[in-house]
Amino acid sequence: MREHGADGVEYPVRAYLDCYQVLRALADAQHFEEAGRALEEGRGLLLKRAANIRDATLRESFLTKVAFNRQLLAAGGSAS
Repeated sequence: MREHGADGVEYPVRAYLDCYQVLRALADAQHFEEAGRALEEGRGLLLKRAANIRDATLRESFLTKVAFNRQLLAAGGSAS
């Protein structure tokens, strides 16, 4: 997704979450760094998409009721 973007990926936020989880599971410094990048890229995409939802209730629902959105925001501590 870094090279080609998220367009055409069915669930890009979930893909970023999966990448984060796999890279963290490898448990070495190089992969932790890469995991952090995947996490931040996924959060950035998620928050950008959420910002396009004008209704505050729907936006909050999008961020908290969709399991992988909620998990991505919770991963690695609090979101920025």
